[in-house]
Amino acid sequence: MPNYISGEFVKKLRKRKKWQQAYMQNQTEDASNLLVTLSRVENLHQQPTQDTMHRFLDLLGMPNERYFCPYLEHRQADTDVLRARLLFYVDQSDMDAAALPQAKQILARLMDTLDKDSIINQQFLTSCQARLCAIEGDFSQAEALVHKGLALTFPEFAFPLSEDEIFIFDEVDLLYTLALIYQHQNRLEDTITLLTDLYANAAGTPQNDGGRMRKLPKVLLLLANCLMQKNDYTTAIKHCEAGHQIAIERLMGRYIPGLAHTKAVCLHHLGKKDECAAFMHYAYFAHISIGNKKEAEALVHQAQAEPGLTLHTYHTENLAISNEPIDFAATGAPFAPTGDDIGSVIRALRLHAGLPAAAIYNGLCSKGNYSLIESGKVKQADISLLRAIFHRLGRNIDLFFTAFLAKEDIDEMNLRDEIVEAVLTNKFDEVDILIKKLRTFAASKTSLGQQHLKLLDVNILRFKEGYTDVFLQTTLEGLNLTIPNFDETKIETYRLTVIETTLITALFSYYSKTGNHERGQAIAERLRLNLKQNCIDEPTLITCYVNSTTAYISSLFENTRYEEGYQAARESMALCKRYGLFYLLPMLYDHLGRALKNEGRPADSLPYTALAYYGHFLSGNLNTQKETAQWAQENLDITFVH
Repeated sequence: MPNYISGEFVKKLRKRKKWQQAYMQNQTEDASNLLVTLSRVENLHQQPTQDTMHRFLDLLGMPNERYFCPYLEHRQADTDVLRARLLFYVDQSDMDAAALPQAKQILARLMDTLDKDSIINQQFLTSCQARLCAIEGDFSQAEALVHKGLALTFPEFAFPLSEDEIFIFDEVDLLYTLALIYQHQNRLEDTITLLTDLYANAAGTPQNDGGRMRKLPKVLLLLANCLMQKNDYTTAIKHCEAGHQIAIERLMGRYIPGLAHTKAVCLHHLGKKDECAAFMHYAYFAHISIGNKKEAEALVHQAQAEPGLTLHTYHTENLAISNEPIDFAATGAPFAPTGDDIGSVIRALRLHAGLPAAAIYNGLCSKGNYSLIESGKVKQADISLLRAIFHRLGRNIDLFFTAFLAKEDIDEMNLRDEIVEAVLTNKFDEVDILIKKLRTFAASKTSLGQQHLKLLDVNILRFKEGYTDVFLQTTLEGLNLTIPNFDETKIETYRLTVIETTLITALFSYYSKTGNHERGQAIAERLRLNLKQNCIDEPTLITCYVNSTTAYISSLFENTRYEEGYQAARESMALCKRYGLFYLLPMLYDHLGRALKNEGRPADSLPYTALAYYGHFLSGNLNTQKETAQWAQENLDITFVH
């Protein structure tokens, strides 16, 4: 669900058409108060209602689906899973031709399944077709498809792009494919110009717009490679570093190996041999981590051909790590909303899951307010509440709606991100200031806002004081805000939000760290069962599942339940690869390495420990990397190249 600031969105789309506000007013016969309302909305003095936003979109020639909701009549629930999987294979096809048949097969299924009358669906399918044509080398057909796709929502498109542009739906992917076409046509300057403009405009969107931000690492990787062709190595490195940072933040791990490799090549050309060697290692281990063995082997051969460059593999070439993705869960039963508003979709998904309304609204809002949401009578609902409702349905709201928010909503979400970053980097003085600022937002006064503040307290306590009685009390207080009379023996029966899931994981960690392993493992097993049963396509909940499983694996290993731990680790690694959760893999490898050493298998421990060491750096966890390095020196008598 891309997040747009309502007024900025309308203003940029209007400017894309080169319309003055008065001209837009003249496009409708019912122009009463339109100019005044438009001016107030664009200047962020007024948050438009759904009806007003719908009217603006209609005048601007945008699709009329409310909230940009895709066509949902009798839609298969697994269609959403297929869309996500198609995007995975399309991106994978850029790096591995073996993924191309799977991408084409899924595209054919979706061509038969998705409603062709929806402009959103038309552009999605056209974008995927164009990209696959480019990958197969049919650039003429790819270019025709790109322009066909852009014409659906961006008929004013002209190269070069104008400043302060806005991109919607699949426009970023279409323009990326166009850059691939320009590159094939040896239009290097045009390729760089298009990619630079694409990055500059897309990066200017709200930080919380994960949908578009997740598309940028591949844009930056291609841009860096083009700059390298021009011998502009310094700028190429900057774009590699920017792409790497976005890839970590937005969980797009499969681009990290390419970014690290391109940076290594640039460093080599700049004569920085030691740094080049380090990033060749990072690129190699990133490829191995996600199962790209061919690419890893190519790096070894490249290093062997370069005088003075040695690439240490630490026997990781012998590991059997698959790059085949798996789906967490899926259901194919059709569901049929009575309308295309968000309330109708929520009701259809709830009935599809066979749930009473109380299972969704309990602890989040009143019965009356939830009834108004489902019946479409609430014109503006708190985005945190809507996201929590979708969490409890096990669904990813990003697949259904585009949110038009007030600037305050975006500011509040970005502030939350700042606080999390400050906690992770131990900047607690800064955390206190930011939390005081967060408390001034209206969203912090709700039960969900209060629960989020409790979760922040829990994280701060963990970092500053460890697993104390205060930590336990704060965790339980947070859970009881939205799960009244929380009972740990009934965890598998609850429908959970991300924050609730995170707090339950904290509860499990408390008991495990304070010696009550049996109680902690019982909580973890119930939580894992809950998420497996209820989560269909919500990636944040899947991340919670992997996080809770990682802690669970650690507990299993501590109690010498090795086979159970290895099995859980294999499943979690497969999920990490499927959903791009690269930053979670190093901790799993760390646990595996230490368990194998404890079992008396140091030779088997070394490759996993090496993957953990280099993965921690690529994931930005430098403190954990140091801990892994120290453990490897003390237990395996090895010092990694860095």
